[in-house]
Amino acid sequence: MTSEIRAADLTLAFSLLIDLGMKHKAGPLNKHENCWEHRIDDQWFVAMNGHPEHRMAKGPDGGMSDVTVPPYQAAIWFNGWLAGLIGPFDGILAAGEAANEDAFIDALKKSVALLEEAAK
Repeated sequence: MTSEIRAADLTLAFSLLIDLGMKHKAGPLNKHENCWEHRIDDQWFVAMNGHPEHRMAKGPDGGMSDVTVPPYQAAIWFNGWLAGLIGPFDGILAAGEAANEDAFIDALKKSVALLEEAAK
C-alpha cells in the first residue's frame, strides 16, 4: 500500500517552500548533492533536503552555521540564526516578535509573487 501526499496535508510554509523551489527550477531536490539552499530575502534563508538520509547544509554564512537537515525537511534561518526545521506535516519555527511562522510565510508569499510577476 502506498500513501499519497496531497497539498492539503502539507503545512502552509512547507507548501510555499515547494512552490518557491519549483519556480526556481530547483527540483527534483535530490539532484543536489546535499540540500538546495536559497536566500528568500535579506532576513530569511532556507535549505531543503530532498534525500532519504540526513544531509549537510552550509547555512546563510557559507559554513559558520552548518546544520544537518533530516530527510525531506527544511532548515530555516532568520538573520543568520537557525530558526527552525519543518517538514510536510510538522516542524518547529521560532516564535519571536520578528522571527515567527507568520513572518516566514509572508516572506515566502512575497518571494513567490515576485517570481510570478517576473515570469509575466
